[in-house]
Amino acid sequence: MAKPADLEDLLQLKARGIIDDAEFSARKKLLARRSLRAYSQSKAKSGILYIFFAYFLGMTGLHNFYAGYWGRGLAQLLLSLTSPLFLYIPVLIVGLMVVGEIWFVNHDAGKRPFSGSRSVIWFLRILSIASLAYAFNHAELVGCKYNLTKF
Repeated sequence: MAKPADLEDLLQLKARGIIDDAEFSARKKLLARRSLRAYSQSKAKSGILYIFFAYFLGMTGLHNFYAGYWGRGLAQLLLSLTSPLFLYIPVLIVGLMVVGEIWFVNHDAGKRPFSGSRSVIWFLRILSIASLAYAFNHAELVGCKYNLTKF
């Protein structure tokens, strides 16, 4: 017997007596799972929103949670929270991870490419990296006698 395409077909099979109640409920659950899977696979994440999350909230790993990279997001969150215990060295590691993710990540955890204009996404990537480089170059480092802009 062919698989019913939707719930109406399934109800007709039940009304004709072709399937019983137990098989009806099992096939209904299967249809629900299949439709939810199709919906979640068709929903692409926004690349622009991913970059904004990474730039403004990157140390918390929120951009990775948004894209479905739960392990990576949890690692960044834990490293950021425990960084005072380790002389803030994990913050530097997470910062480098965020810069790399802004520059190189083009798809979500389901391997679906980010939605949005590619030119806008690349513009935001370049702008975010340039602003981070500018801020780092003009930062007043604690205990540093030299200004990095003189070199």
